[in-house]
Amino acid sequence: MKNSTILHELGPEDLLAMFNELKAEIKELKSLQTKEPDSFMTREKVAEMFECDLSTLYHWTKKGKLIPRGMGNRVYYLRSEVMAAPVPIGINKGVDSI
Repeated sequence: MKNSTILHELGPEDLLAMFNELKAEIKELKSLQTKEPDSFMTREKVAEMFECDLSTLYHWTKKGKLIPRGMGNRVYYLRSEVMAAPVPIGINKGVDSI
């Protein structure tokens, strides 16, 4: 029984305390993870990502599906917003079927 832990002698309170400690440690580890900062994408990069034409991107922007940002005469899109733009389609449309 090398590298094993026997839990049969623990009471419910002890087991709950262990799980709460584990939960706190996991939460701490999650907070230490480095998050990638949001970056800007050009129209060309977004069109390349969606494998579409710039005119399609223009229409999606006019319909409000994508939110443009501008600097000078350049148009940019936030990567996080671009990634969140596609919505589920089909029979379930993202709703649980159960």
